[in-house]
Amino acid sequence: MTPMRLPAESKGDIVNHINQGEEDREAHLAGYTVTEVYQMYKPGDDAPMGERTVTTTYIRGKGKTYVEQSRYGSFLAQKAFDRILKGEETLSKPENRKAALLNSDNYSMVLVDEGKDPQPSYICNGDRPLTKTRVLEIKPRHPGPELVEGFLWVDVQNYRIVRIRGKFSESPSFWVGRPVIERDYTEGNGFAMAISSCSVSNTWFTGKHTVQITYKDYQYLH
Repeated sequence: MTPMRLPAESKGDIVNHINQGEEDREAHLAGYTVTEVYQMYKPGDDAPMGERTVTTTYIRGKGKTYVEQSRYGSFLAQKAFDRILKGEETLSKPENRKAALLNSDNYSMVLVDEGKDPQPSYICNGDRPLTKTRVLEIKPRHPGPELVEGFLWVDVQNYRIVRIRGKFSESPSFWVGRPVIERDYTEGNGFAMAISSCSVSNTWFTGKHTVQITYKDYQYLH
């Protein structure tokens, strides 16, 4: 795909709004709790081979902690979930968050012409976001397993992030290679908050599988 580079003012306005949204969330989101459901699927299966439900608490300046609510299924899937949760906990620490933000410090961003929007994905919810969006091609400015090379969708009304899709720039410790990831967001307490995430790749334990995460029942701290 060859993106069409739009006028600098148009790109600059959108990127500035994205930067401001990330800055506002970091400064003003005191914390939250959310229920996260982790599921791992074998190719072609409708039922997960393993599932885990946790209650996650995020507190600004401290990071994430998890309380397990339930688990079932494959021992190998549970080992993969352990590694994913450990990775998320590490990335949520104050010393690591800055390098993972979706802003122009960490990414180069180029607007993509509306006639050349990337096609819907096969791994998660294949439909485009219901809201009218603009699409940016994003590339990490520095290496890091938490950064994604791909595309970013933002709402044209408020410039909140509604979807990101691509490949991790580096392989996280629980994956083999660079997995494809797709994450959708919704508005919550004035900020972009994740509602679903899907990743497809190989794990050291289970081979090629899909991991799906669902986020629900956000409660915001004040």
